[in-house]
Amino acid sequence: KGNADNETLTLLSTLKNRRIFLFGTAGFGGSDAYFQKILGQVRQSIDPSNTIIGEYMCQGKMPMELRERYERAKEDPKKIERILDNFDMALSHPDENDLRQAKAFTQIILRSIA
Repeated sequence: KGNADNETLTLLSTLKNRRIFLFGTAGFGGSDAYFQKILGQVRQSIDPSNTIIGEYMCQGKMPMELRERYERAKEDPKKIERILDNFDMALSHPDENDLRQAKAFTQIILRSIA
């Protein structure tokens, strides 16, 4: 929904003087611009005493109820088709490739701060 869940935001707001690596998934993803928007929202909950050492977002799953709601929607058929295609693609995420990329990115960040 464009931000981390409340539990995560509460946890992040309690951290002080830490090095933080942000990792997240977004069901309606696939767009770096959208991922950056979410990360920007999350960063607002982080105390300035912390250092964000890296960020990684990837496609995530969506609840089946959402797909069923989309199927019942009476909107533009092409728009619904794109939404359903994205939903179906998201079912397998984060997948092994997403996790491999996150691990590789994390290792680069850790080497750069070591």
